[in-house]
Amino acid sequence: MSVHERPNGTVFVRYRENGKQQNRTFGNGPGALAEAKAFDLAVKEKKKVQNQEVTSSIPFQPGQPVYADQIAVAWHQDKKAAGRARWVDEFAHTLNKEILPEIAVVPVEQLTQQYLVNFIHGIRKGRSPITVDRYLSYIKCMFQWAVRHRIINRNPLELWSKRKEAPKDFKLTHEDVKKIIEVAPPHLAWAVEVAYNLGVRTGESELLALKWKHVDWDSGYVRVYGRKTKAWRRVKVSPKFLEKLKLKKAEAQTEFIVEYQGRQLKRISKAFRTACKKAGISDDIISYDIRHLFCSTLLSKGASVRTVSAMMGHANPSMTLGRYGHIMPGDEERAAALLPELD
Repeated sequence: MSVHERPNGTVFVRYRENGKQQNRTFGNGPGALAEAKAFDLAVKEKKKVQNQEVTSSIPFQPGQPVYADQIAVAWHQDKKAAGRARWVDEFAHTLNKEILPEIAVVPVEQLTQQYLVNFIHGIRKGRSPITVDRYLSYIKCMFQWAVRHRIINRNPLELWSKRKEAPKDFKLTHEDVKKIIEVAPPHLAWAVEVAYNLGVRTGESELLALKWKHVDWDSGYVRVYGRKTKAWRRVKVSPKFLEKLKLKKAEAQTEFIVEYQGRQLKRISKAFRTACKKAGISDDIISYDIRHLFCSTLLSKGASVRTVSAMMGHANPSMTLGRYGHIMPGDEERAAALLPELD
């Protein structure tokens, strides 16, 4: 929630409503600025009232112990009111079934970081460190919310932080992609080929949302909307793949570039795993690895980080290097060959 001014002098307020960012324009001049400030203040007051309503709906009694299950209910209500309950809902089953029955037996002020970390490690035994850290992050977020709303005085996990994740060891190769396409059913083979040529995220947010109207047939660009970044980007394709797109367009039954039996596909993950197994590819490979292969290949062949970052839809080039700049096979040899000999 804040007041902004565009280069042309137009004043607008940026705020969030039902979890979505909104802009409201008020025009130019002193009057517009005053009106914008008044609106911004009203939005903030409304949010404050909503927060009070959420916390007051839970029986927190002054001077009485507060338990984790009480906080969980209020926290979930607040996130739901803000339109951000999706990831909370996904966590709710584990929270209610495995976590709260154990940690809600004593007041939050008696919980310690060591106890919570050991407990989560215990119930997630056999799971990856990433999964364990994710649950601890959710619990820390919940308690931090309670601190901000003055329900509790301290967060038991205040000093805990996620471990730095080591870069994933990506194993997918160009030969693997060819093998997968050979054994995959036609619709999946085409989906893999599109993902390989565009470097898109392979779920419903990007790959399966691509439409024929997003293809610029004259320039050879495909427009991709990144739901994660809330921004469009353009990806240049090769002349050969552009011709393939034209052939597929001629036989398309829907507006979507990737389709199956006349309807939009919702996911390819299960079919992709089946194709990998049939092709004798490692169980660790997932469809998202195609995106990594796209990026790593371009970087290893000399494409600029800035260009690749734009094609990937990353916020900045440093994100591209951090996530995808791993050394590809043969890079060391090529790098060594660039150094002139002294004799």
